[in-house]
Amino acid sequence: MDEHVTEQGIIGIETFYQDPKPPFGHPVRSLYTLKELTAYFMTWTELYAREYSHLGLDMNGQTRKFFVSGLVVRKV
Repeated sequence: MDEHVTEQGIIGIETFYQDPKPPFGHPVRSLYTLKELTAYFMTWTELYAREYSHLGLDMNGQTRKFFVSGLVVRKV
């Protein structure tokens, strides 16, 4: 991204990941946590960051905790 974003360019990212228990028969690959996103963009200026979670049903009807991470950063 460093090569393709102009100086002062802004990027917004939102990802989700899920509690691994109970295990999925066919697991969905979890995406990045807020900590991982922040570490990746540590040389950029953070404009906004949040992380929240909710309980929901997975594809097998089991209750699972889902986490959502959002990050907006500006290239310095």
